[in-house]
Amino acid sequence: PKVHALVHFVTVDHSAQAVVLTCRGTLGLGDVLTDLMCEYQEFDHNGSTYAAHGGMLEAAQLLAHQRGKVYDAVMRGLTLYPSYGLVLCGHSLGAGVASLLSVLWSEQRQLHQAHHPGAALALARDPVPFVTSSTSGLPRGRPIHCYTHGSPCVMSYELSDYCGRGLVTSVVHGYDIVPSLSLGLLRDFKNVAVSLSQESSVAEDILSRIIGRYSGKK
Repeated sequence: PKVHALVHFVTVDHSAQAVVLTCRGTLGLGDVLTDLMCEYQEFDHNGSTYAAHGGMLEAAQLLAHQRGKVYDAVMRGLTLYPSYGLVLCGHSLGAGVASLLSVLWSEQRQLHQAHHPGAALALARDPVPFVTSSTSGLPRGRPIHCYTHGSPCVMSYELSDYCGRGLVTSVVHGYDIVPSLSLGLLRDFKNVAVSLSQESSVAEDILSRIIGRYSGKK
């Protein structure tokens, strides 16, 4: 299936002095197709190779594409406000895509020397560990950070560790199942379901024990 550009909203937060890109969570059929493209895909970033959720990485790459509508809107905002940083945020599917997009557009601050006066001013006000990179095509050296809510598992451990150094802040509700799901876990669920269907006596025994346990508590 073909991944479509995620629904998004670009605005300017003057109180935070930042251009803000917000990505929506799963809603339509196209979003579901993006969710289901969950095979791992490798990509190179700043000399390292990482693995990520294939569908969400492709969606992030679409948003990161120069001359795309989202890219143009973010570029206009950062150009119009030369001392502003960039904030990305999203929920669920949008959280996964936003976090990967923040990787594609950023580099660690120690790799960058700010030459543009606006970038130097922004970094002096907000000394974050990550800034917009030269490879992004956006104004280089601006503070960049991503905030996610209920993000699914979209990154390899190595990439997650990299983002945890100050690029992505992730918030998860304690009972939200989505952040706990992974391709491996879904395959385990499938194997358990197949085994139970093939061994109906085992499934009946498990159900009877559960019913008996809860009946005994009444």
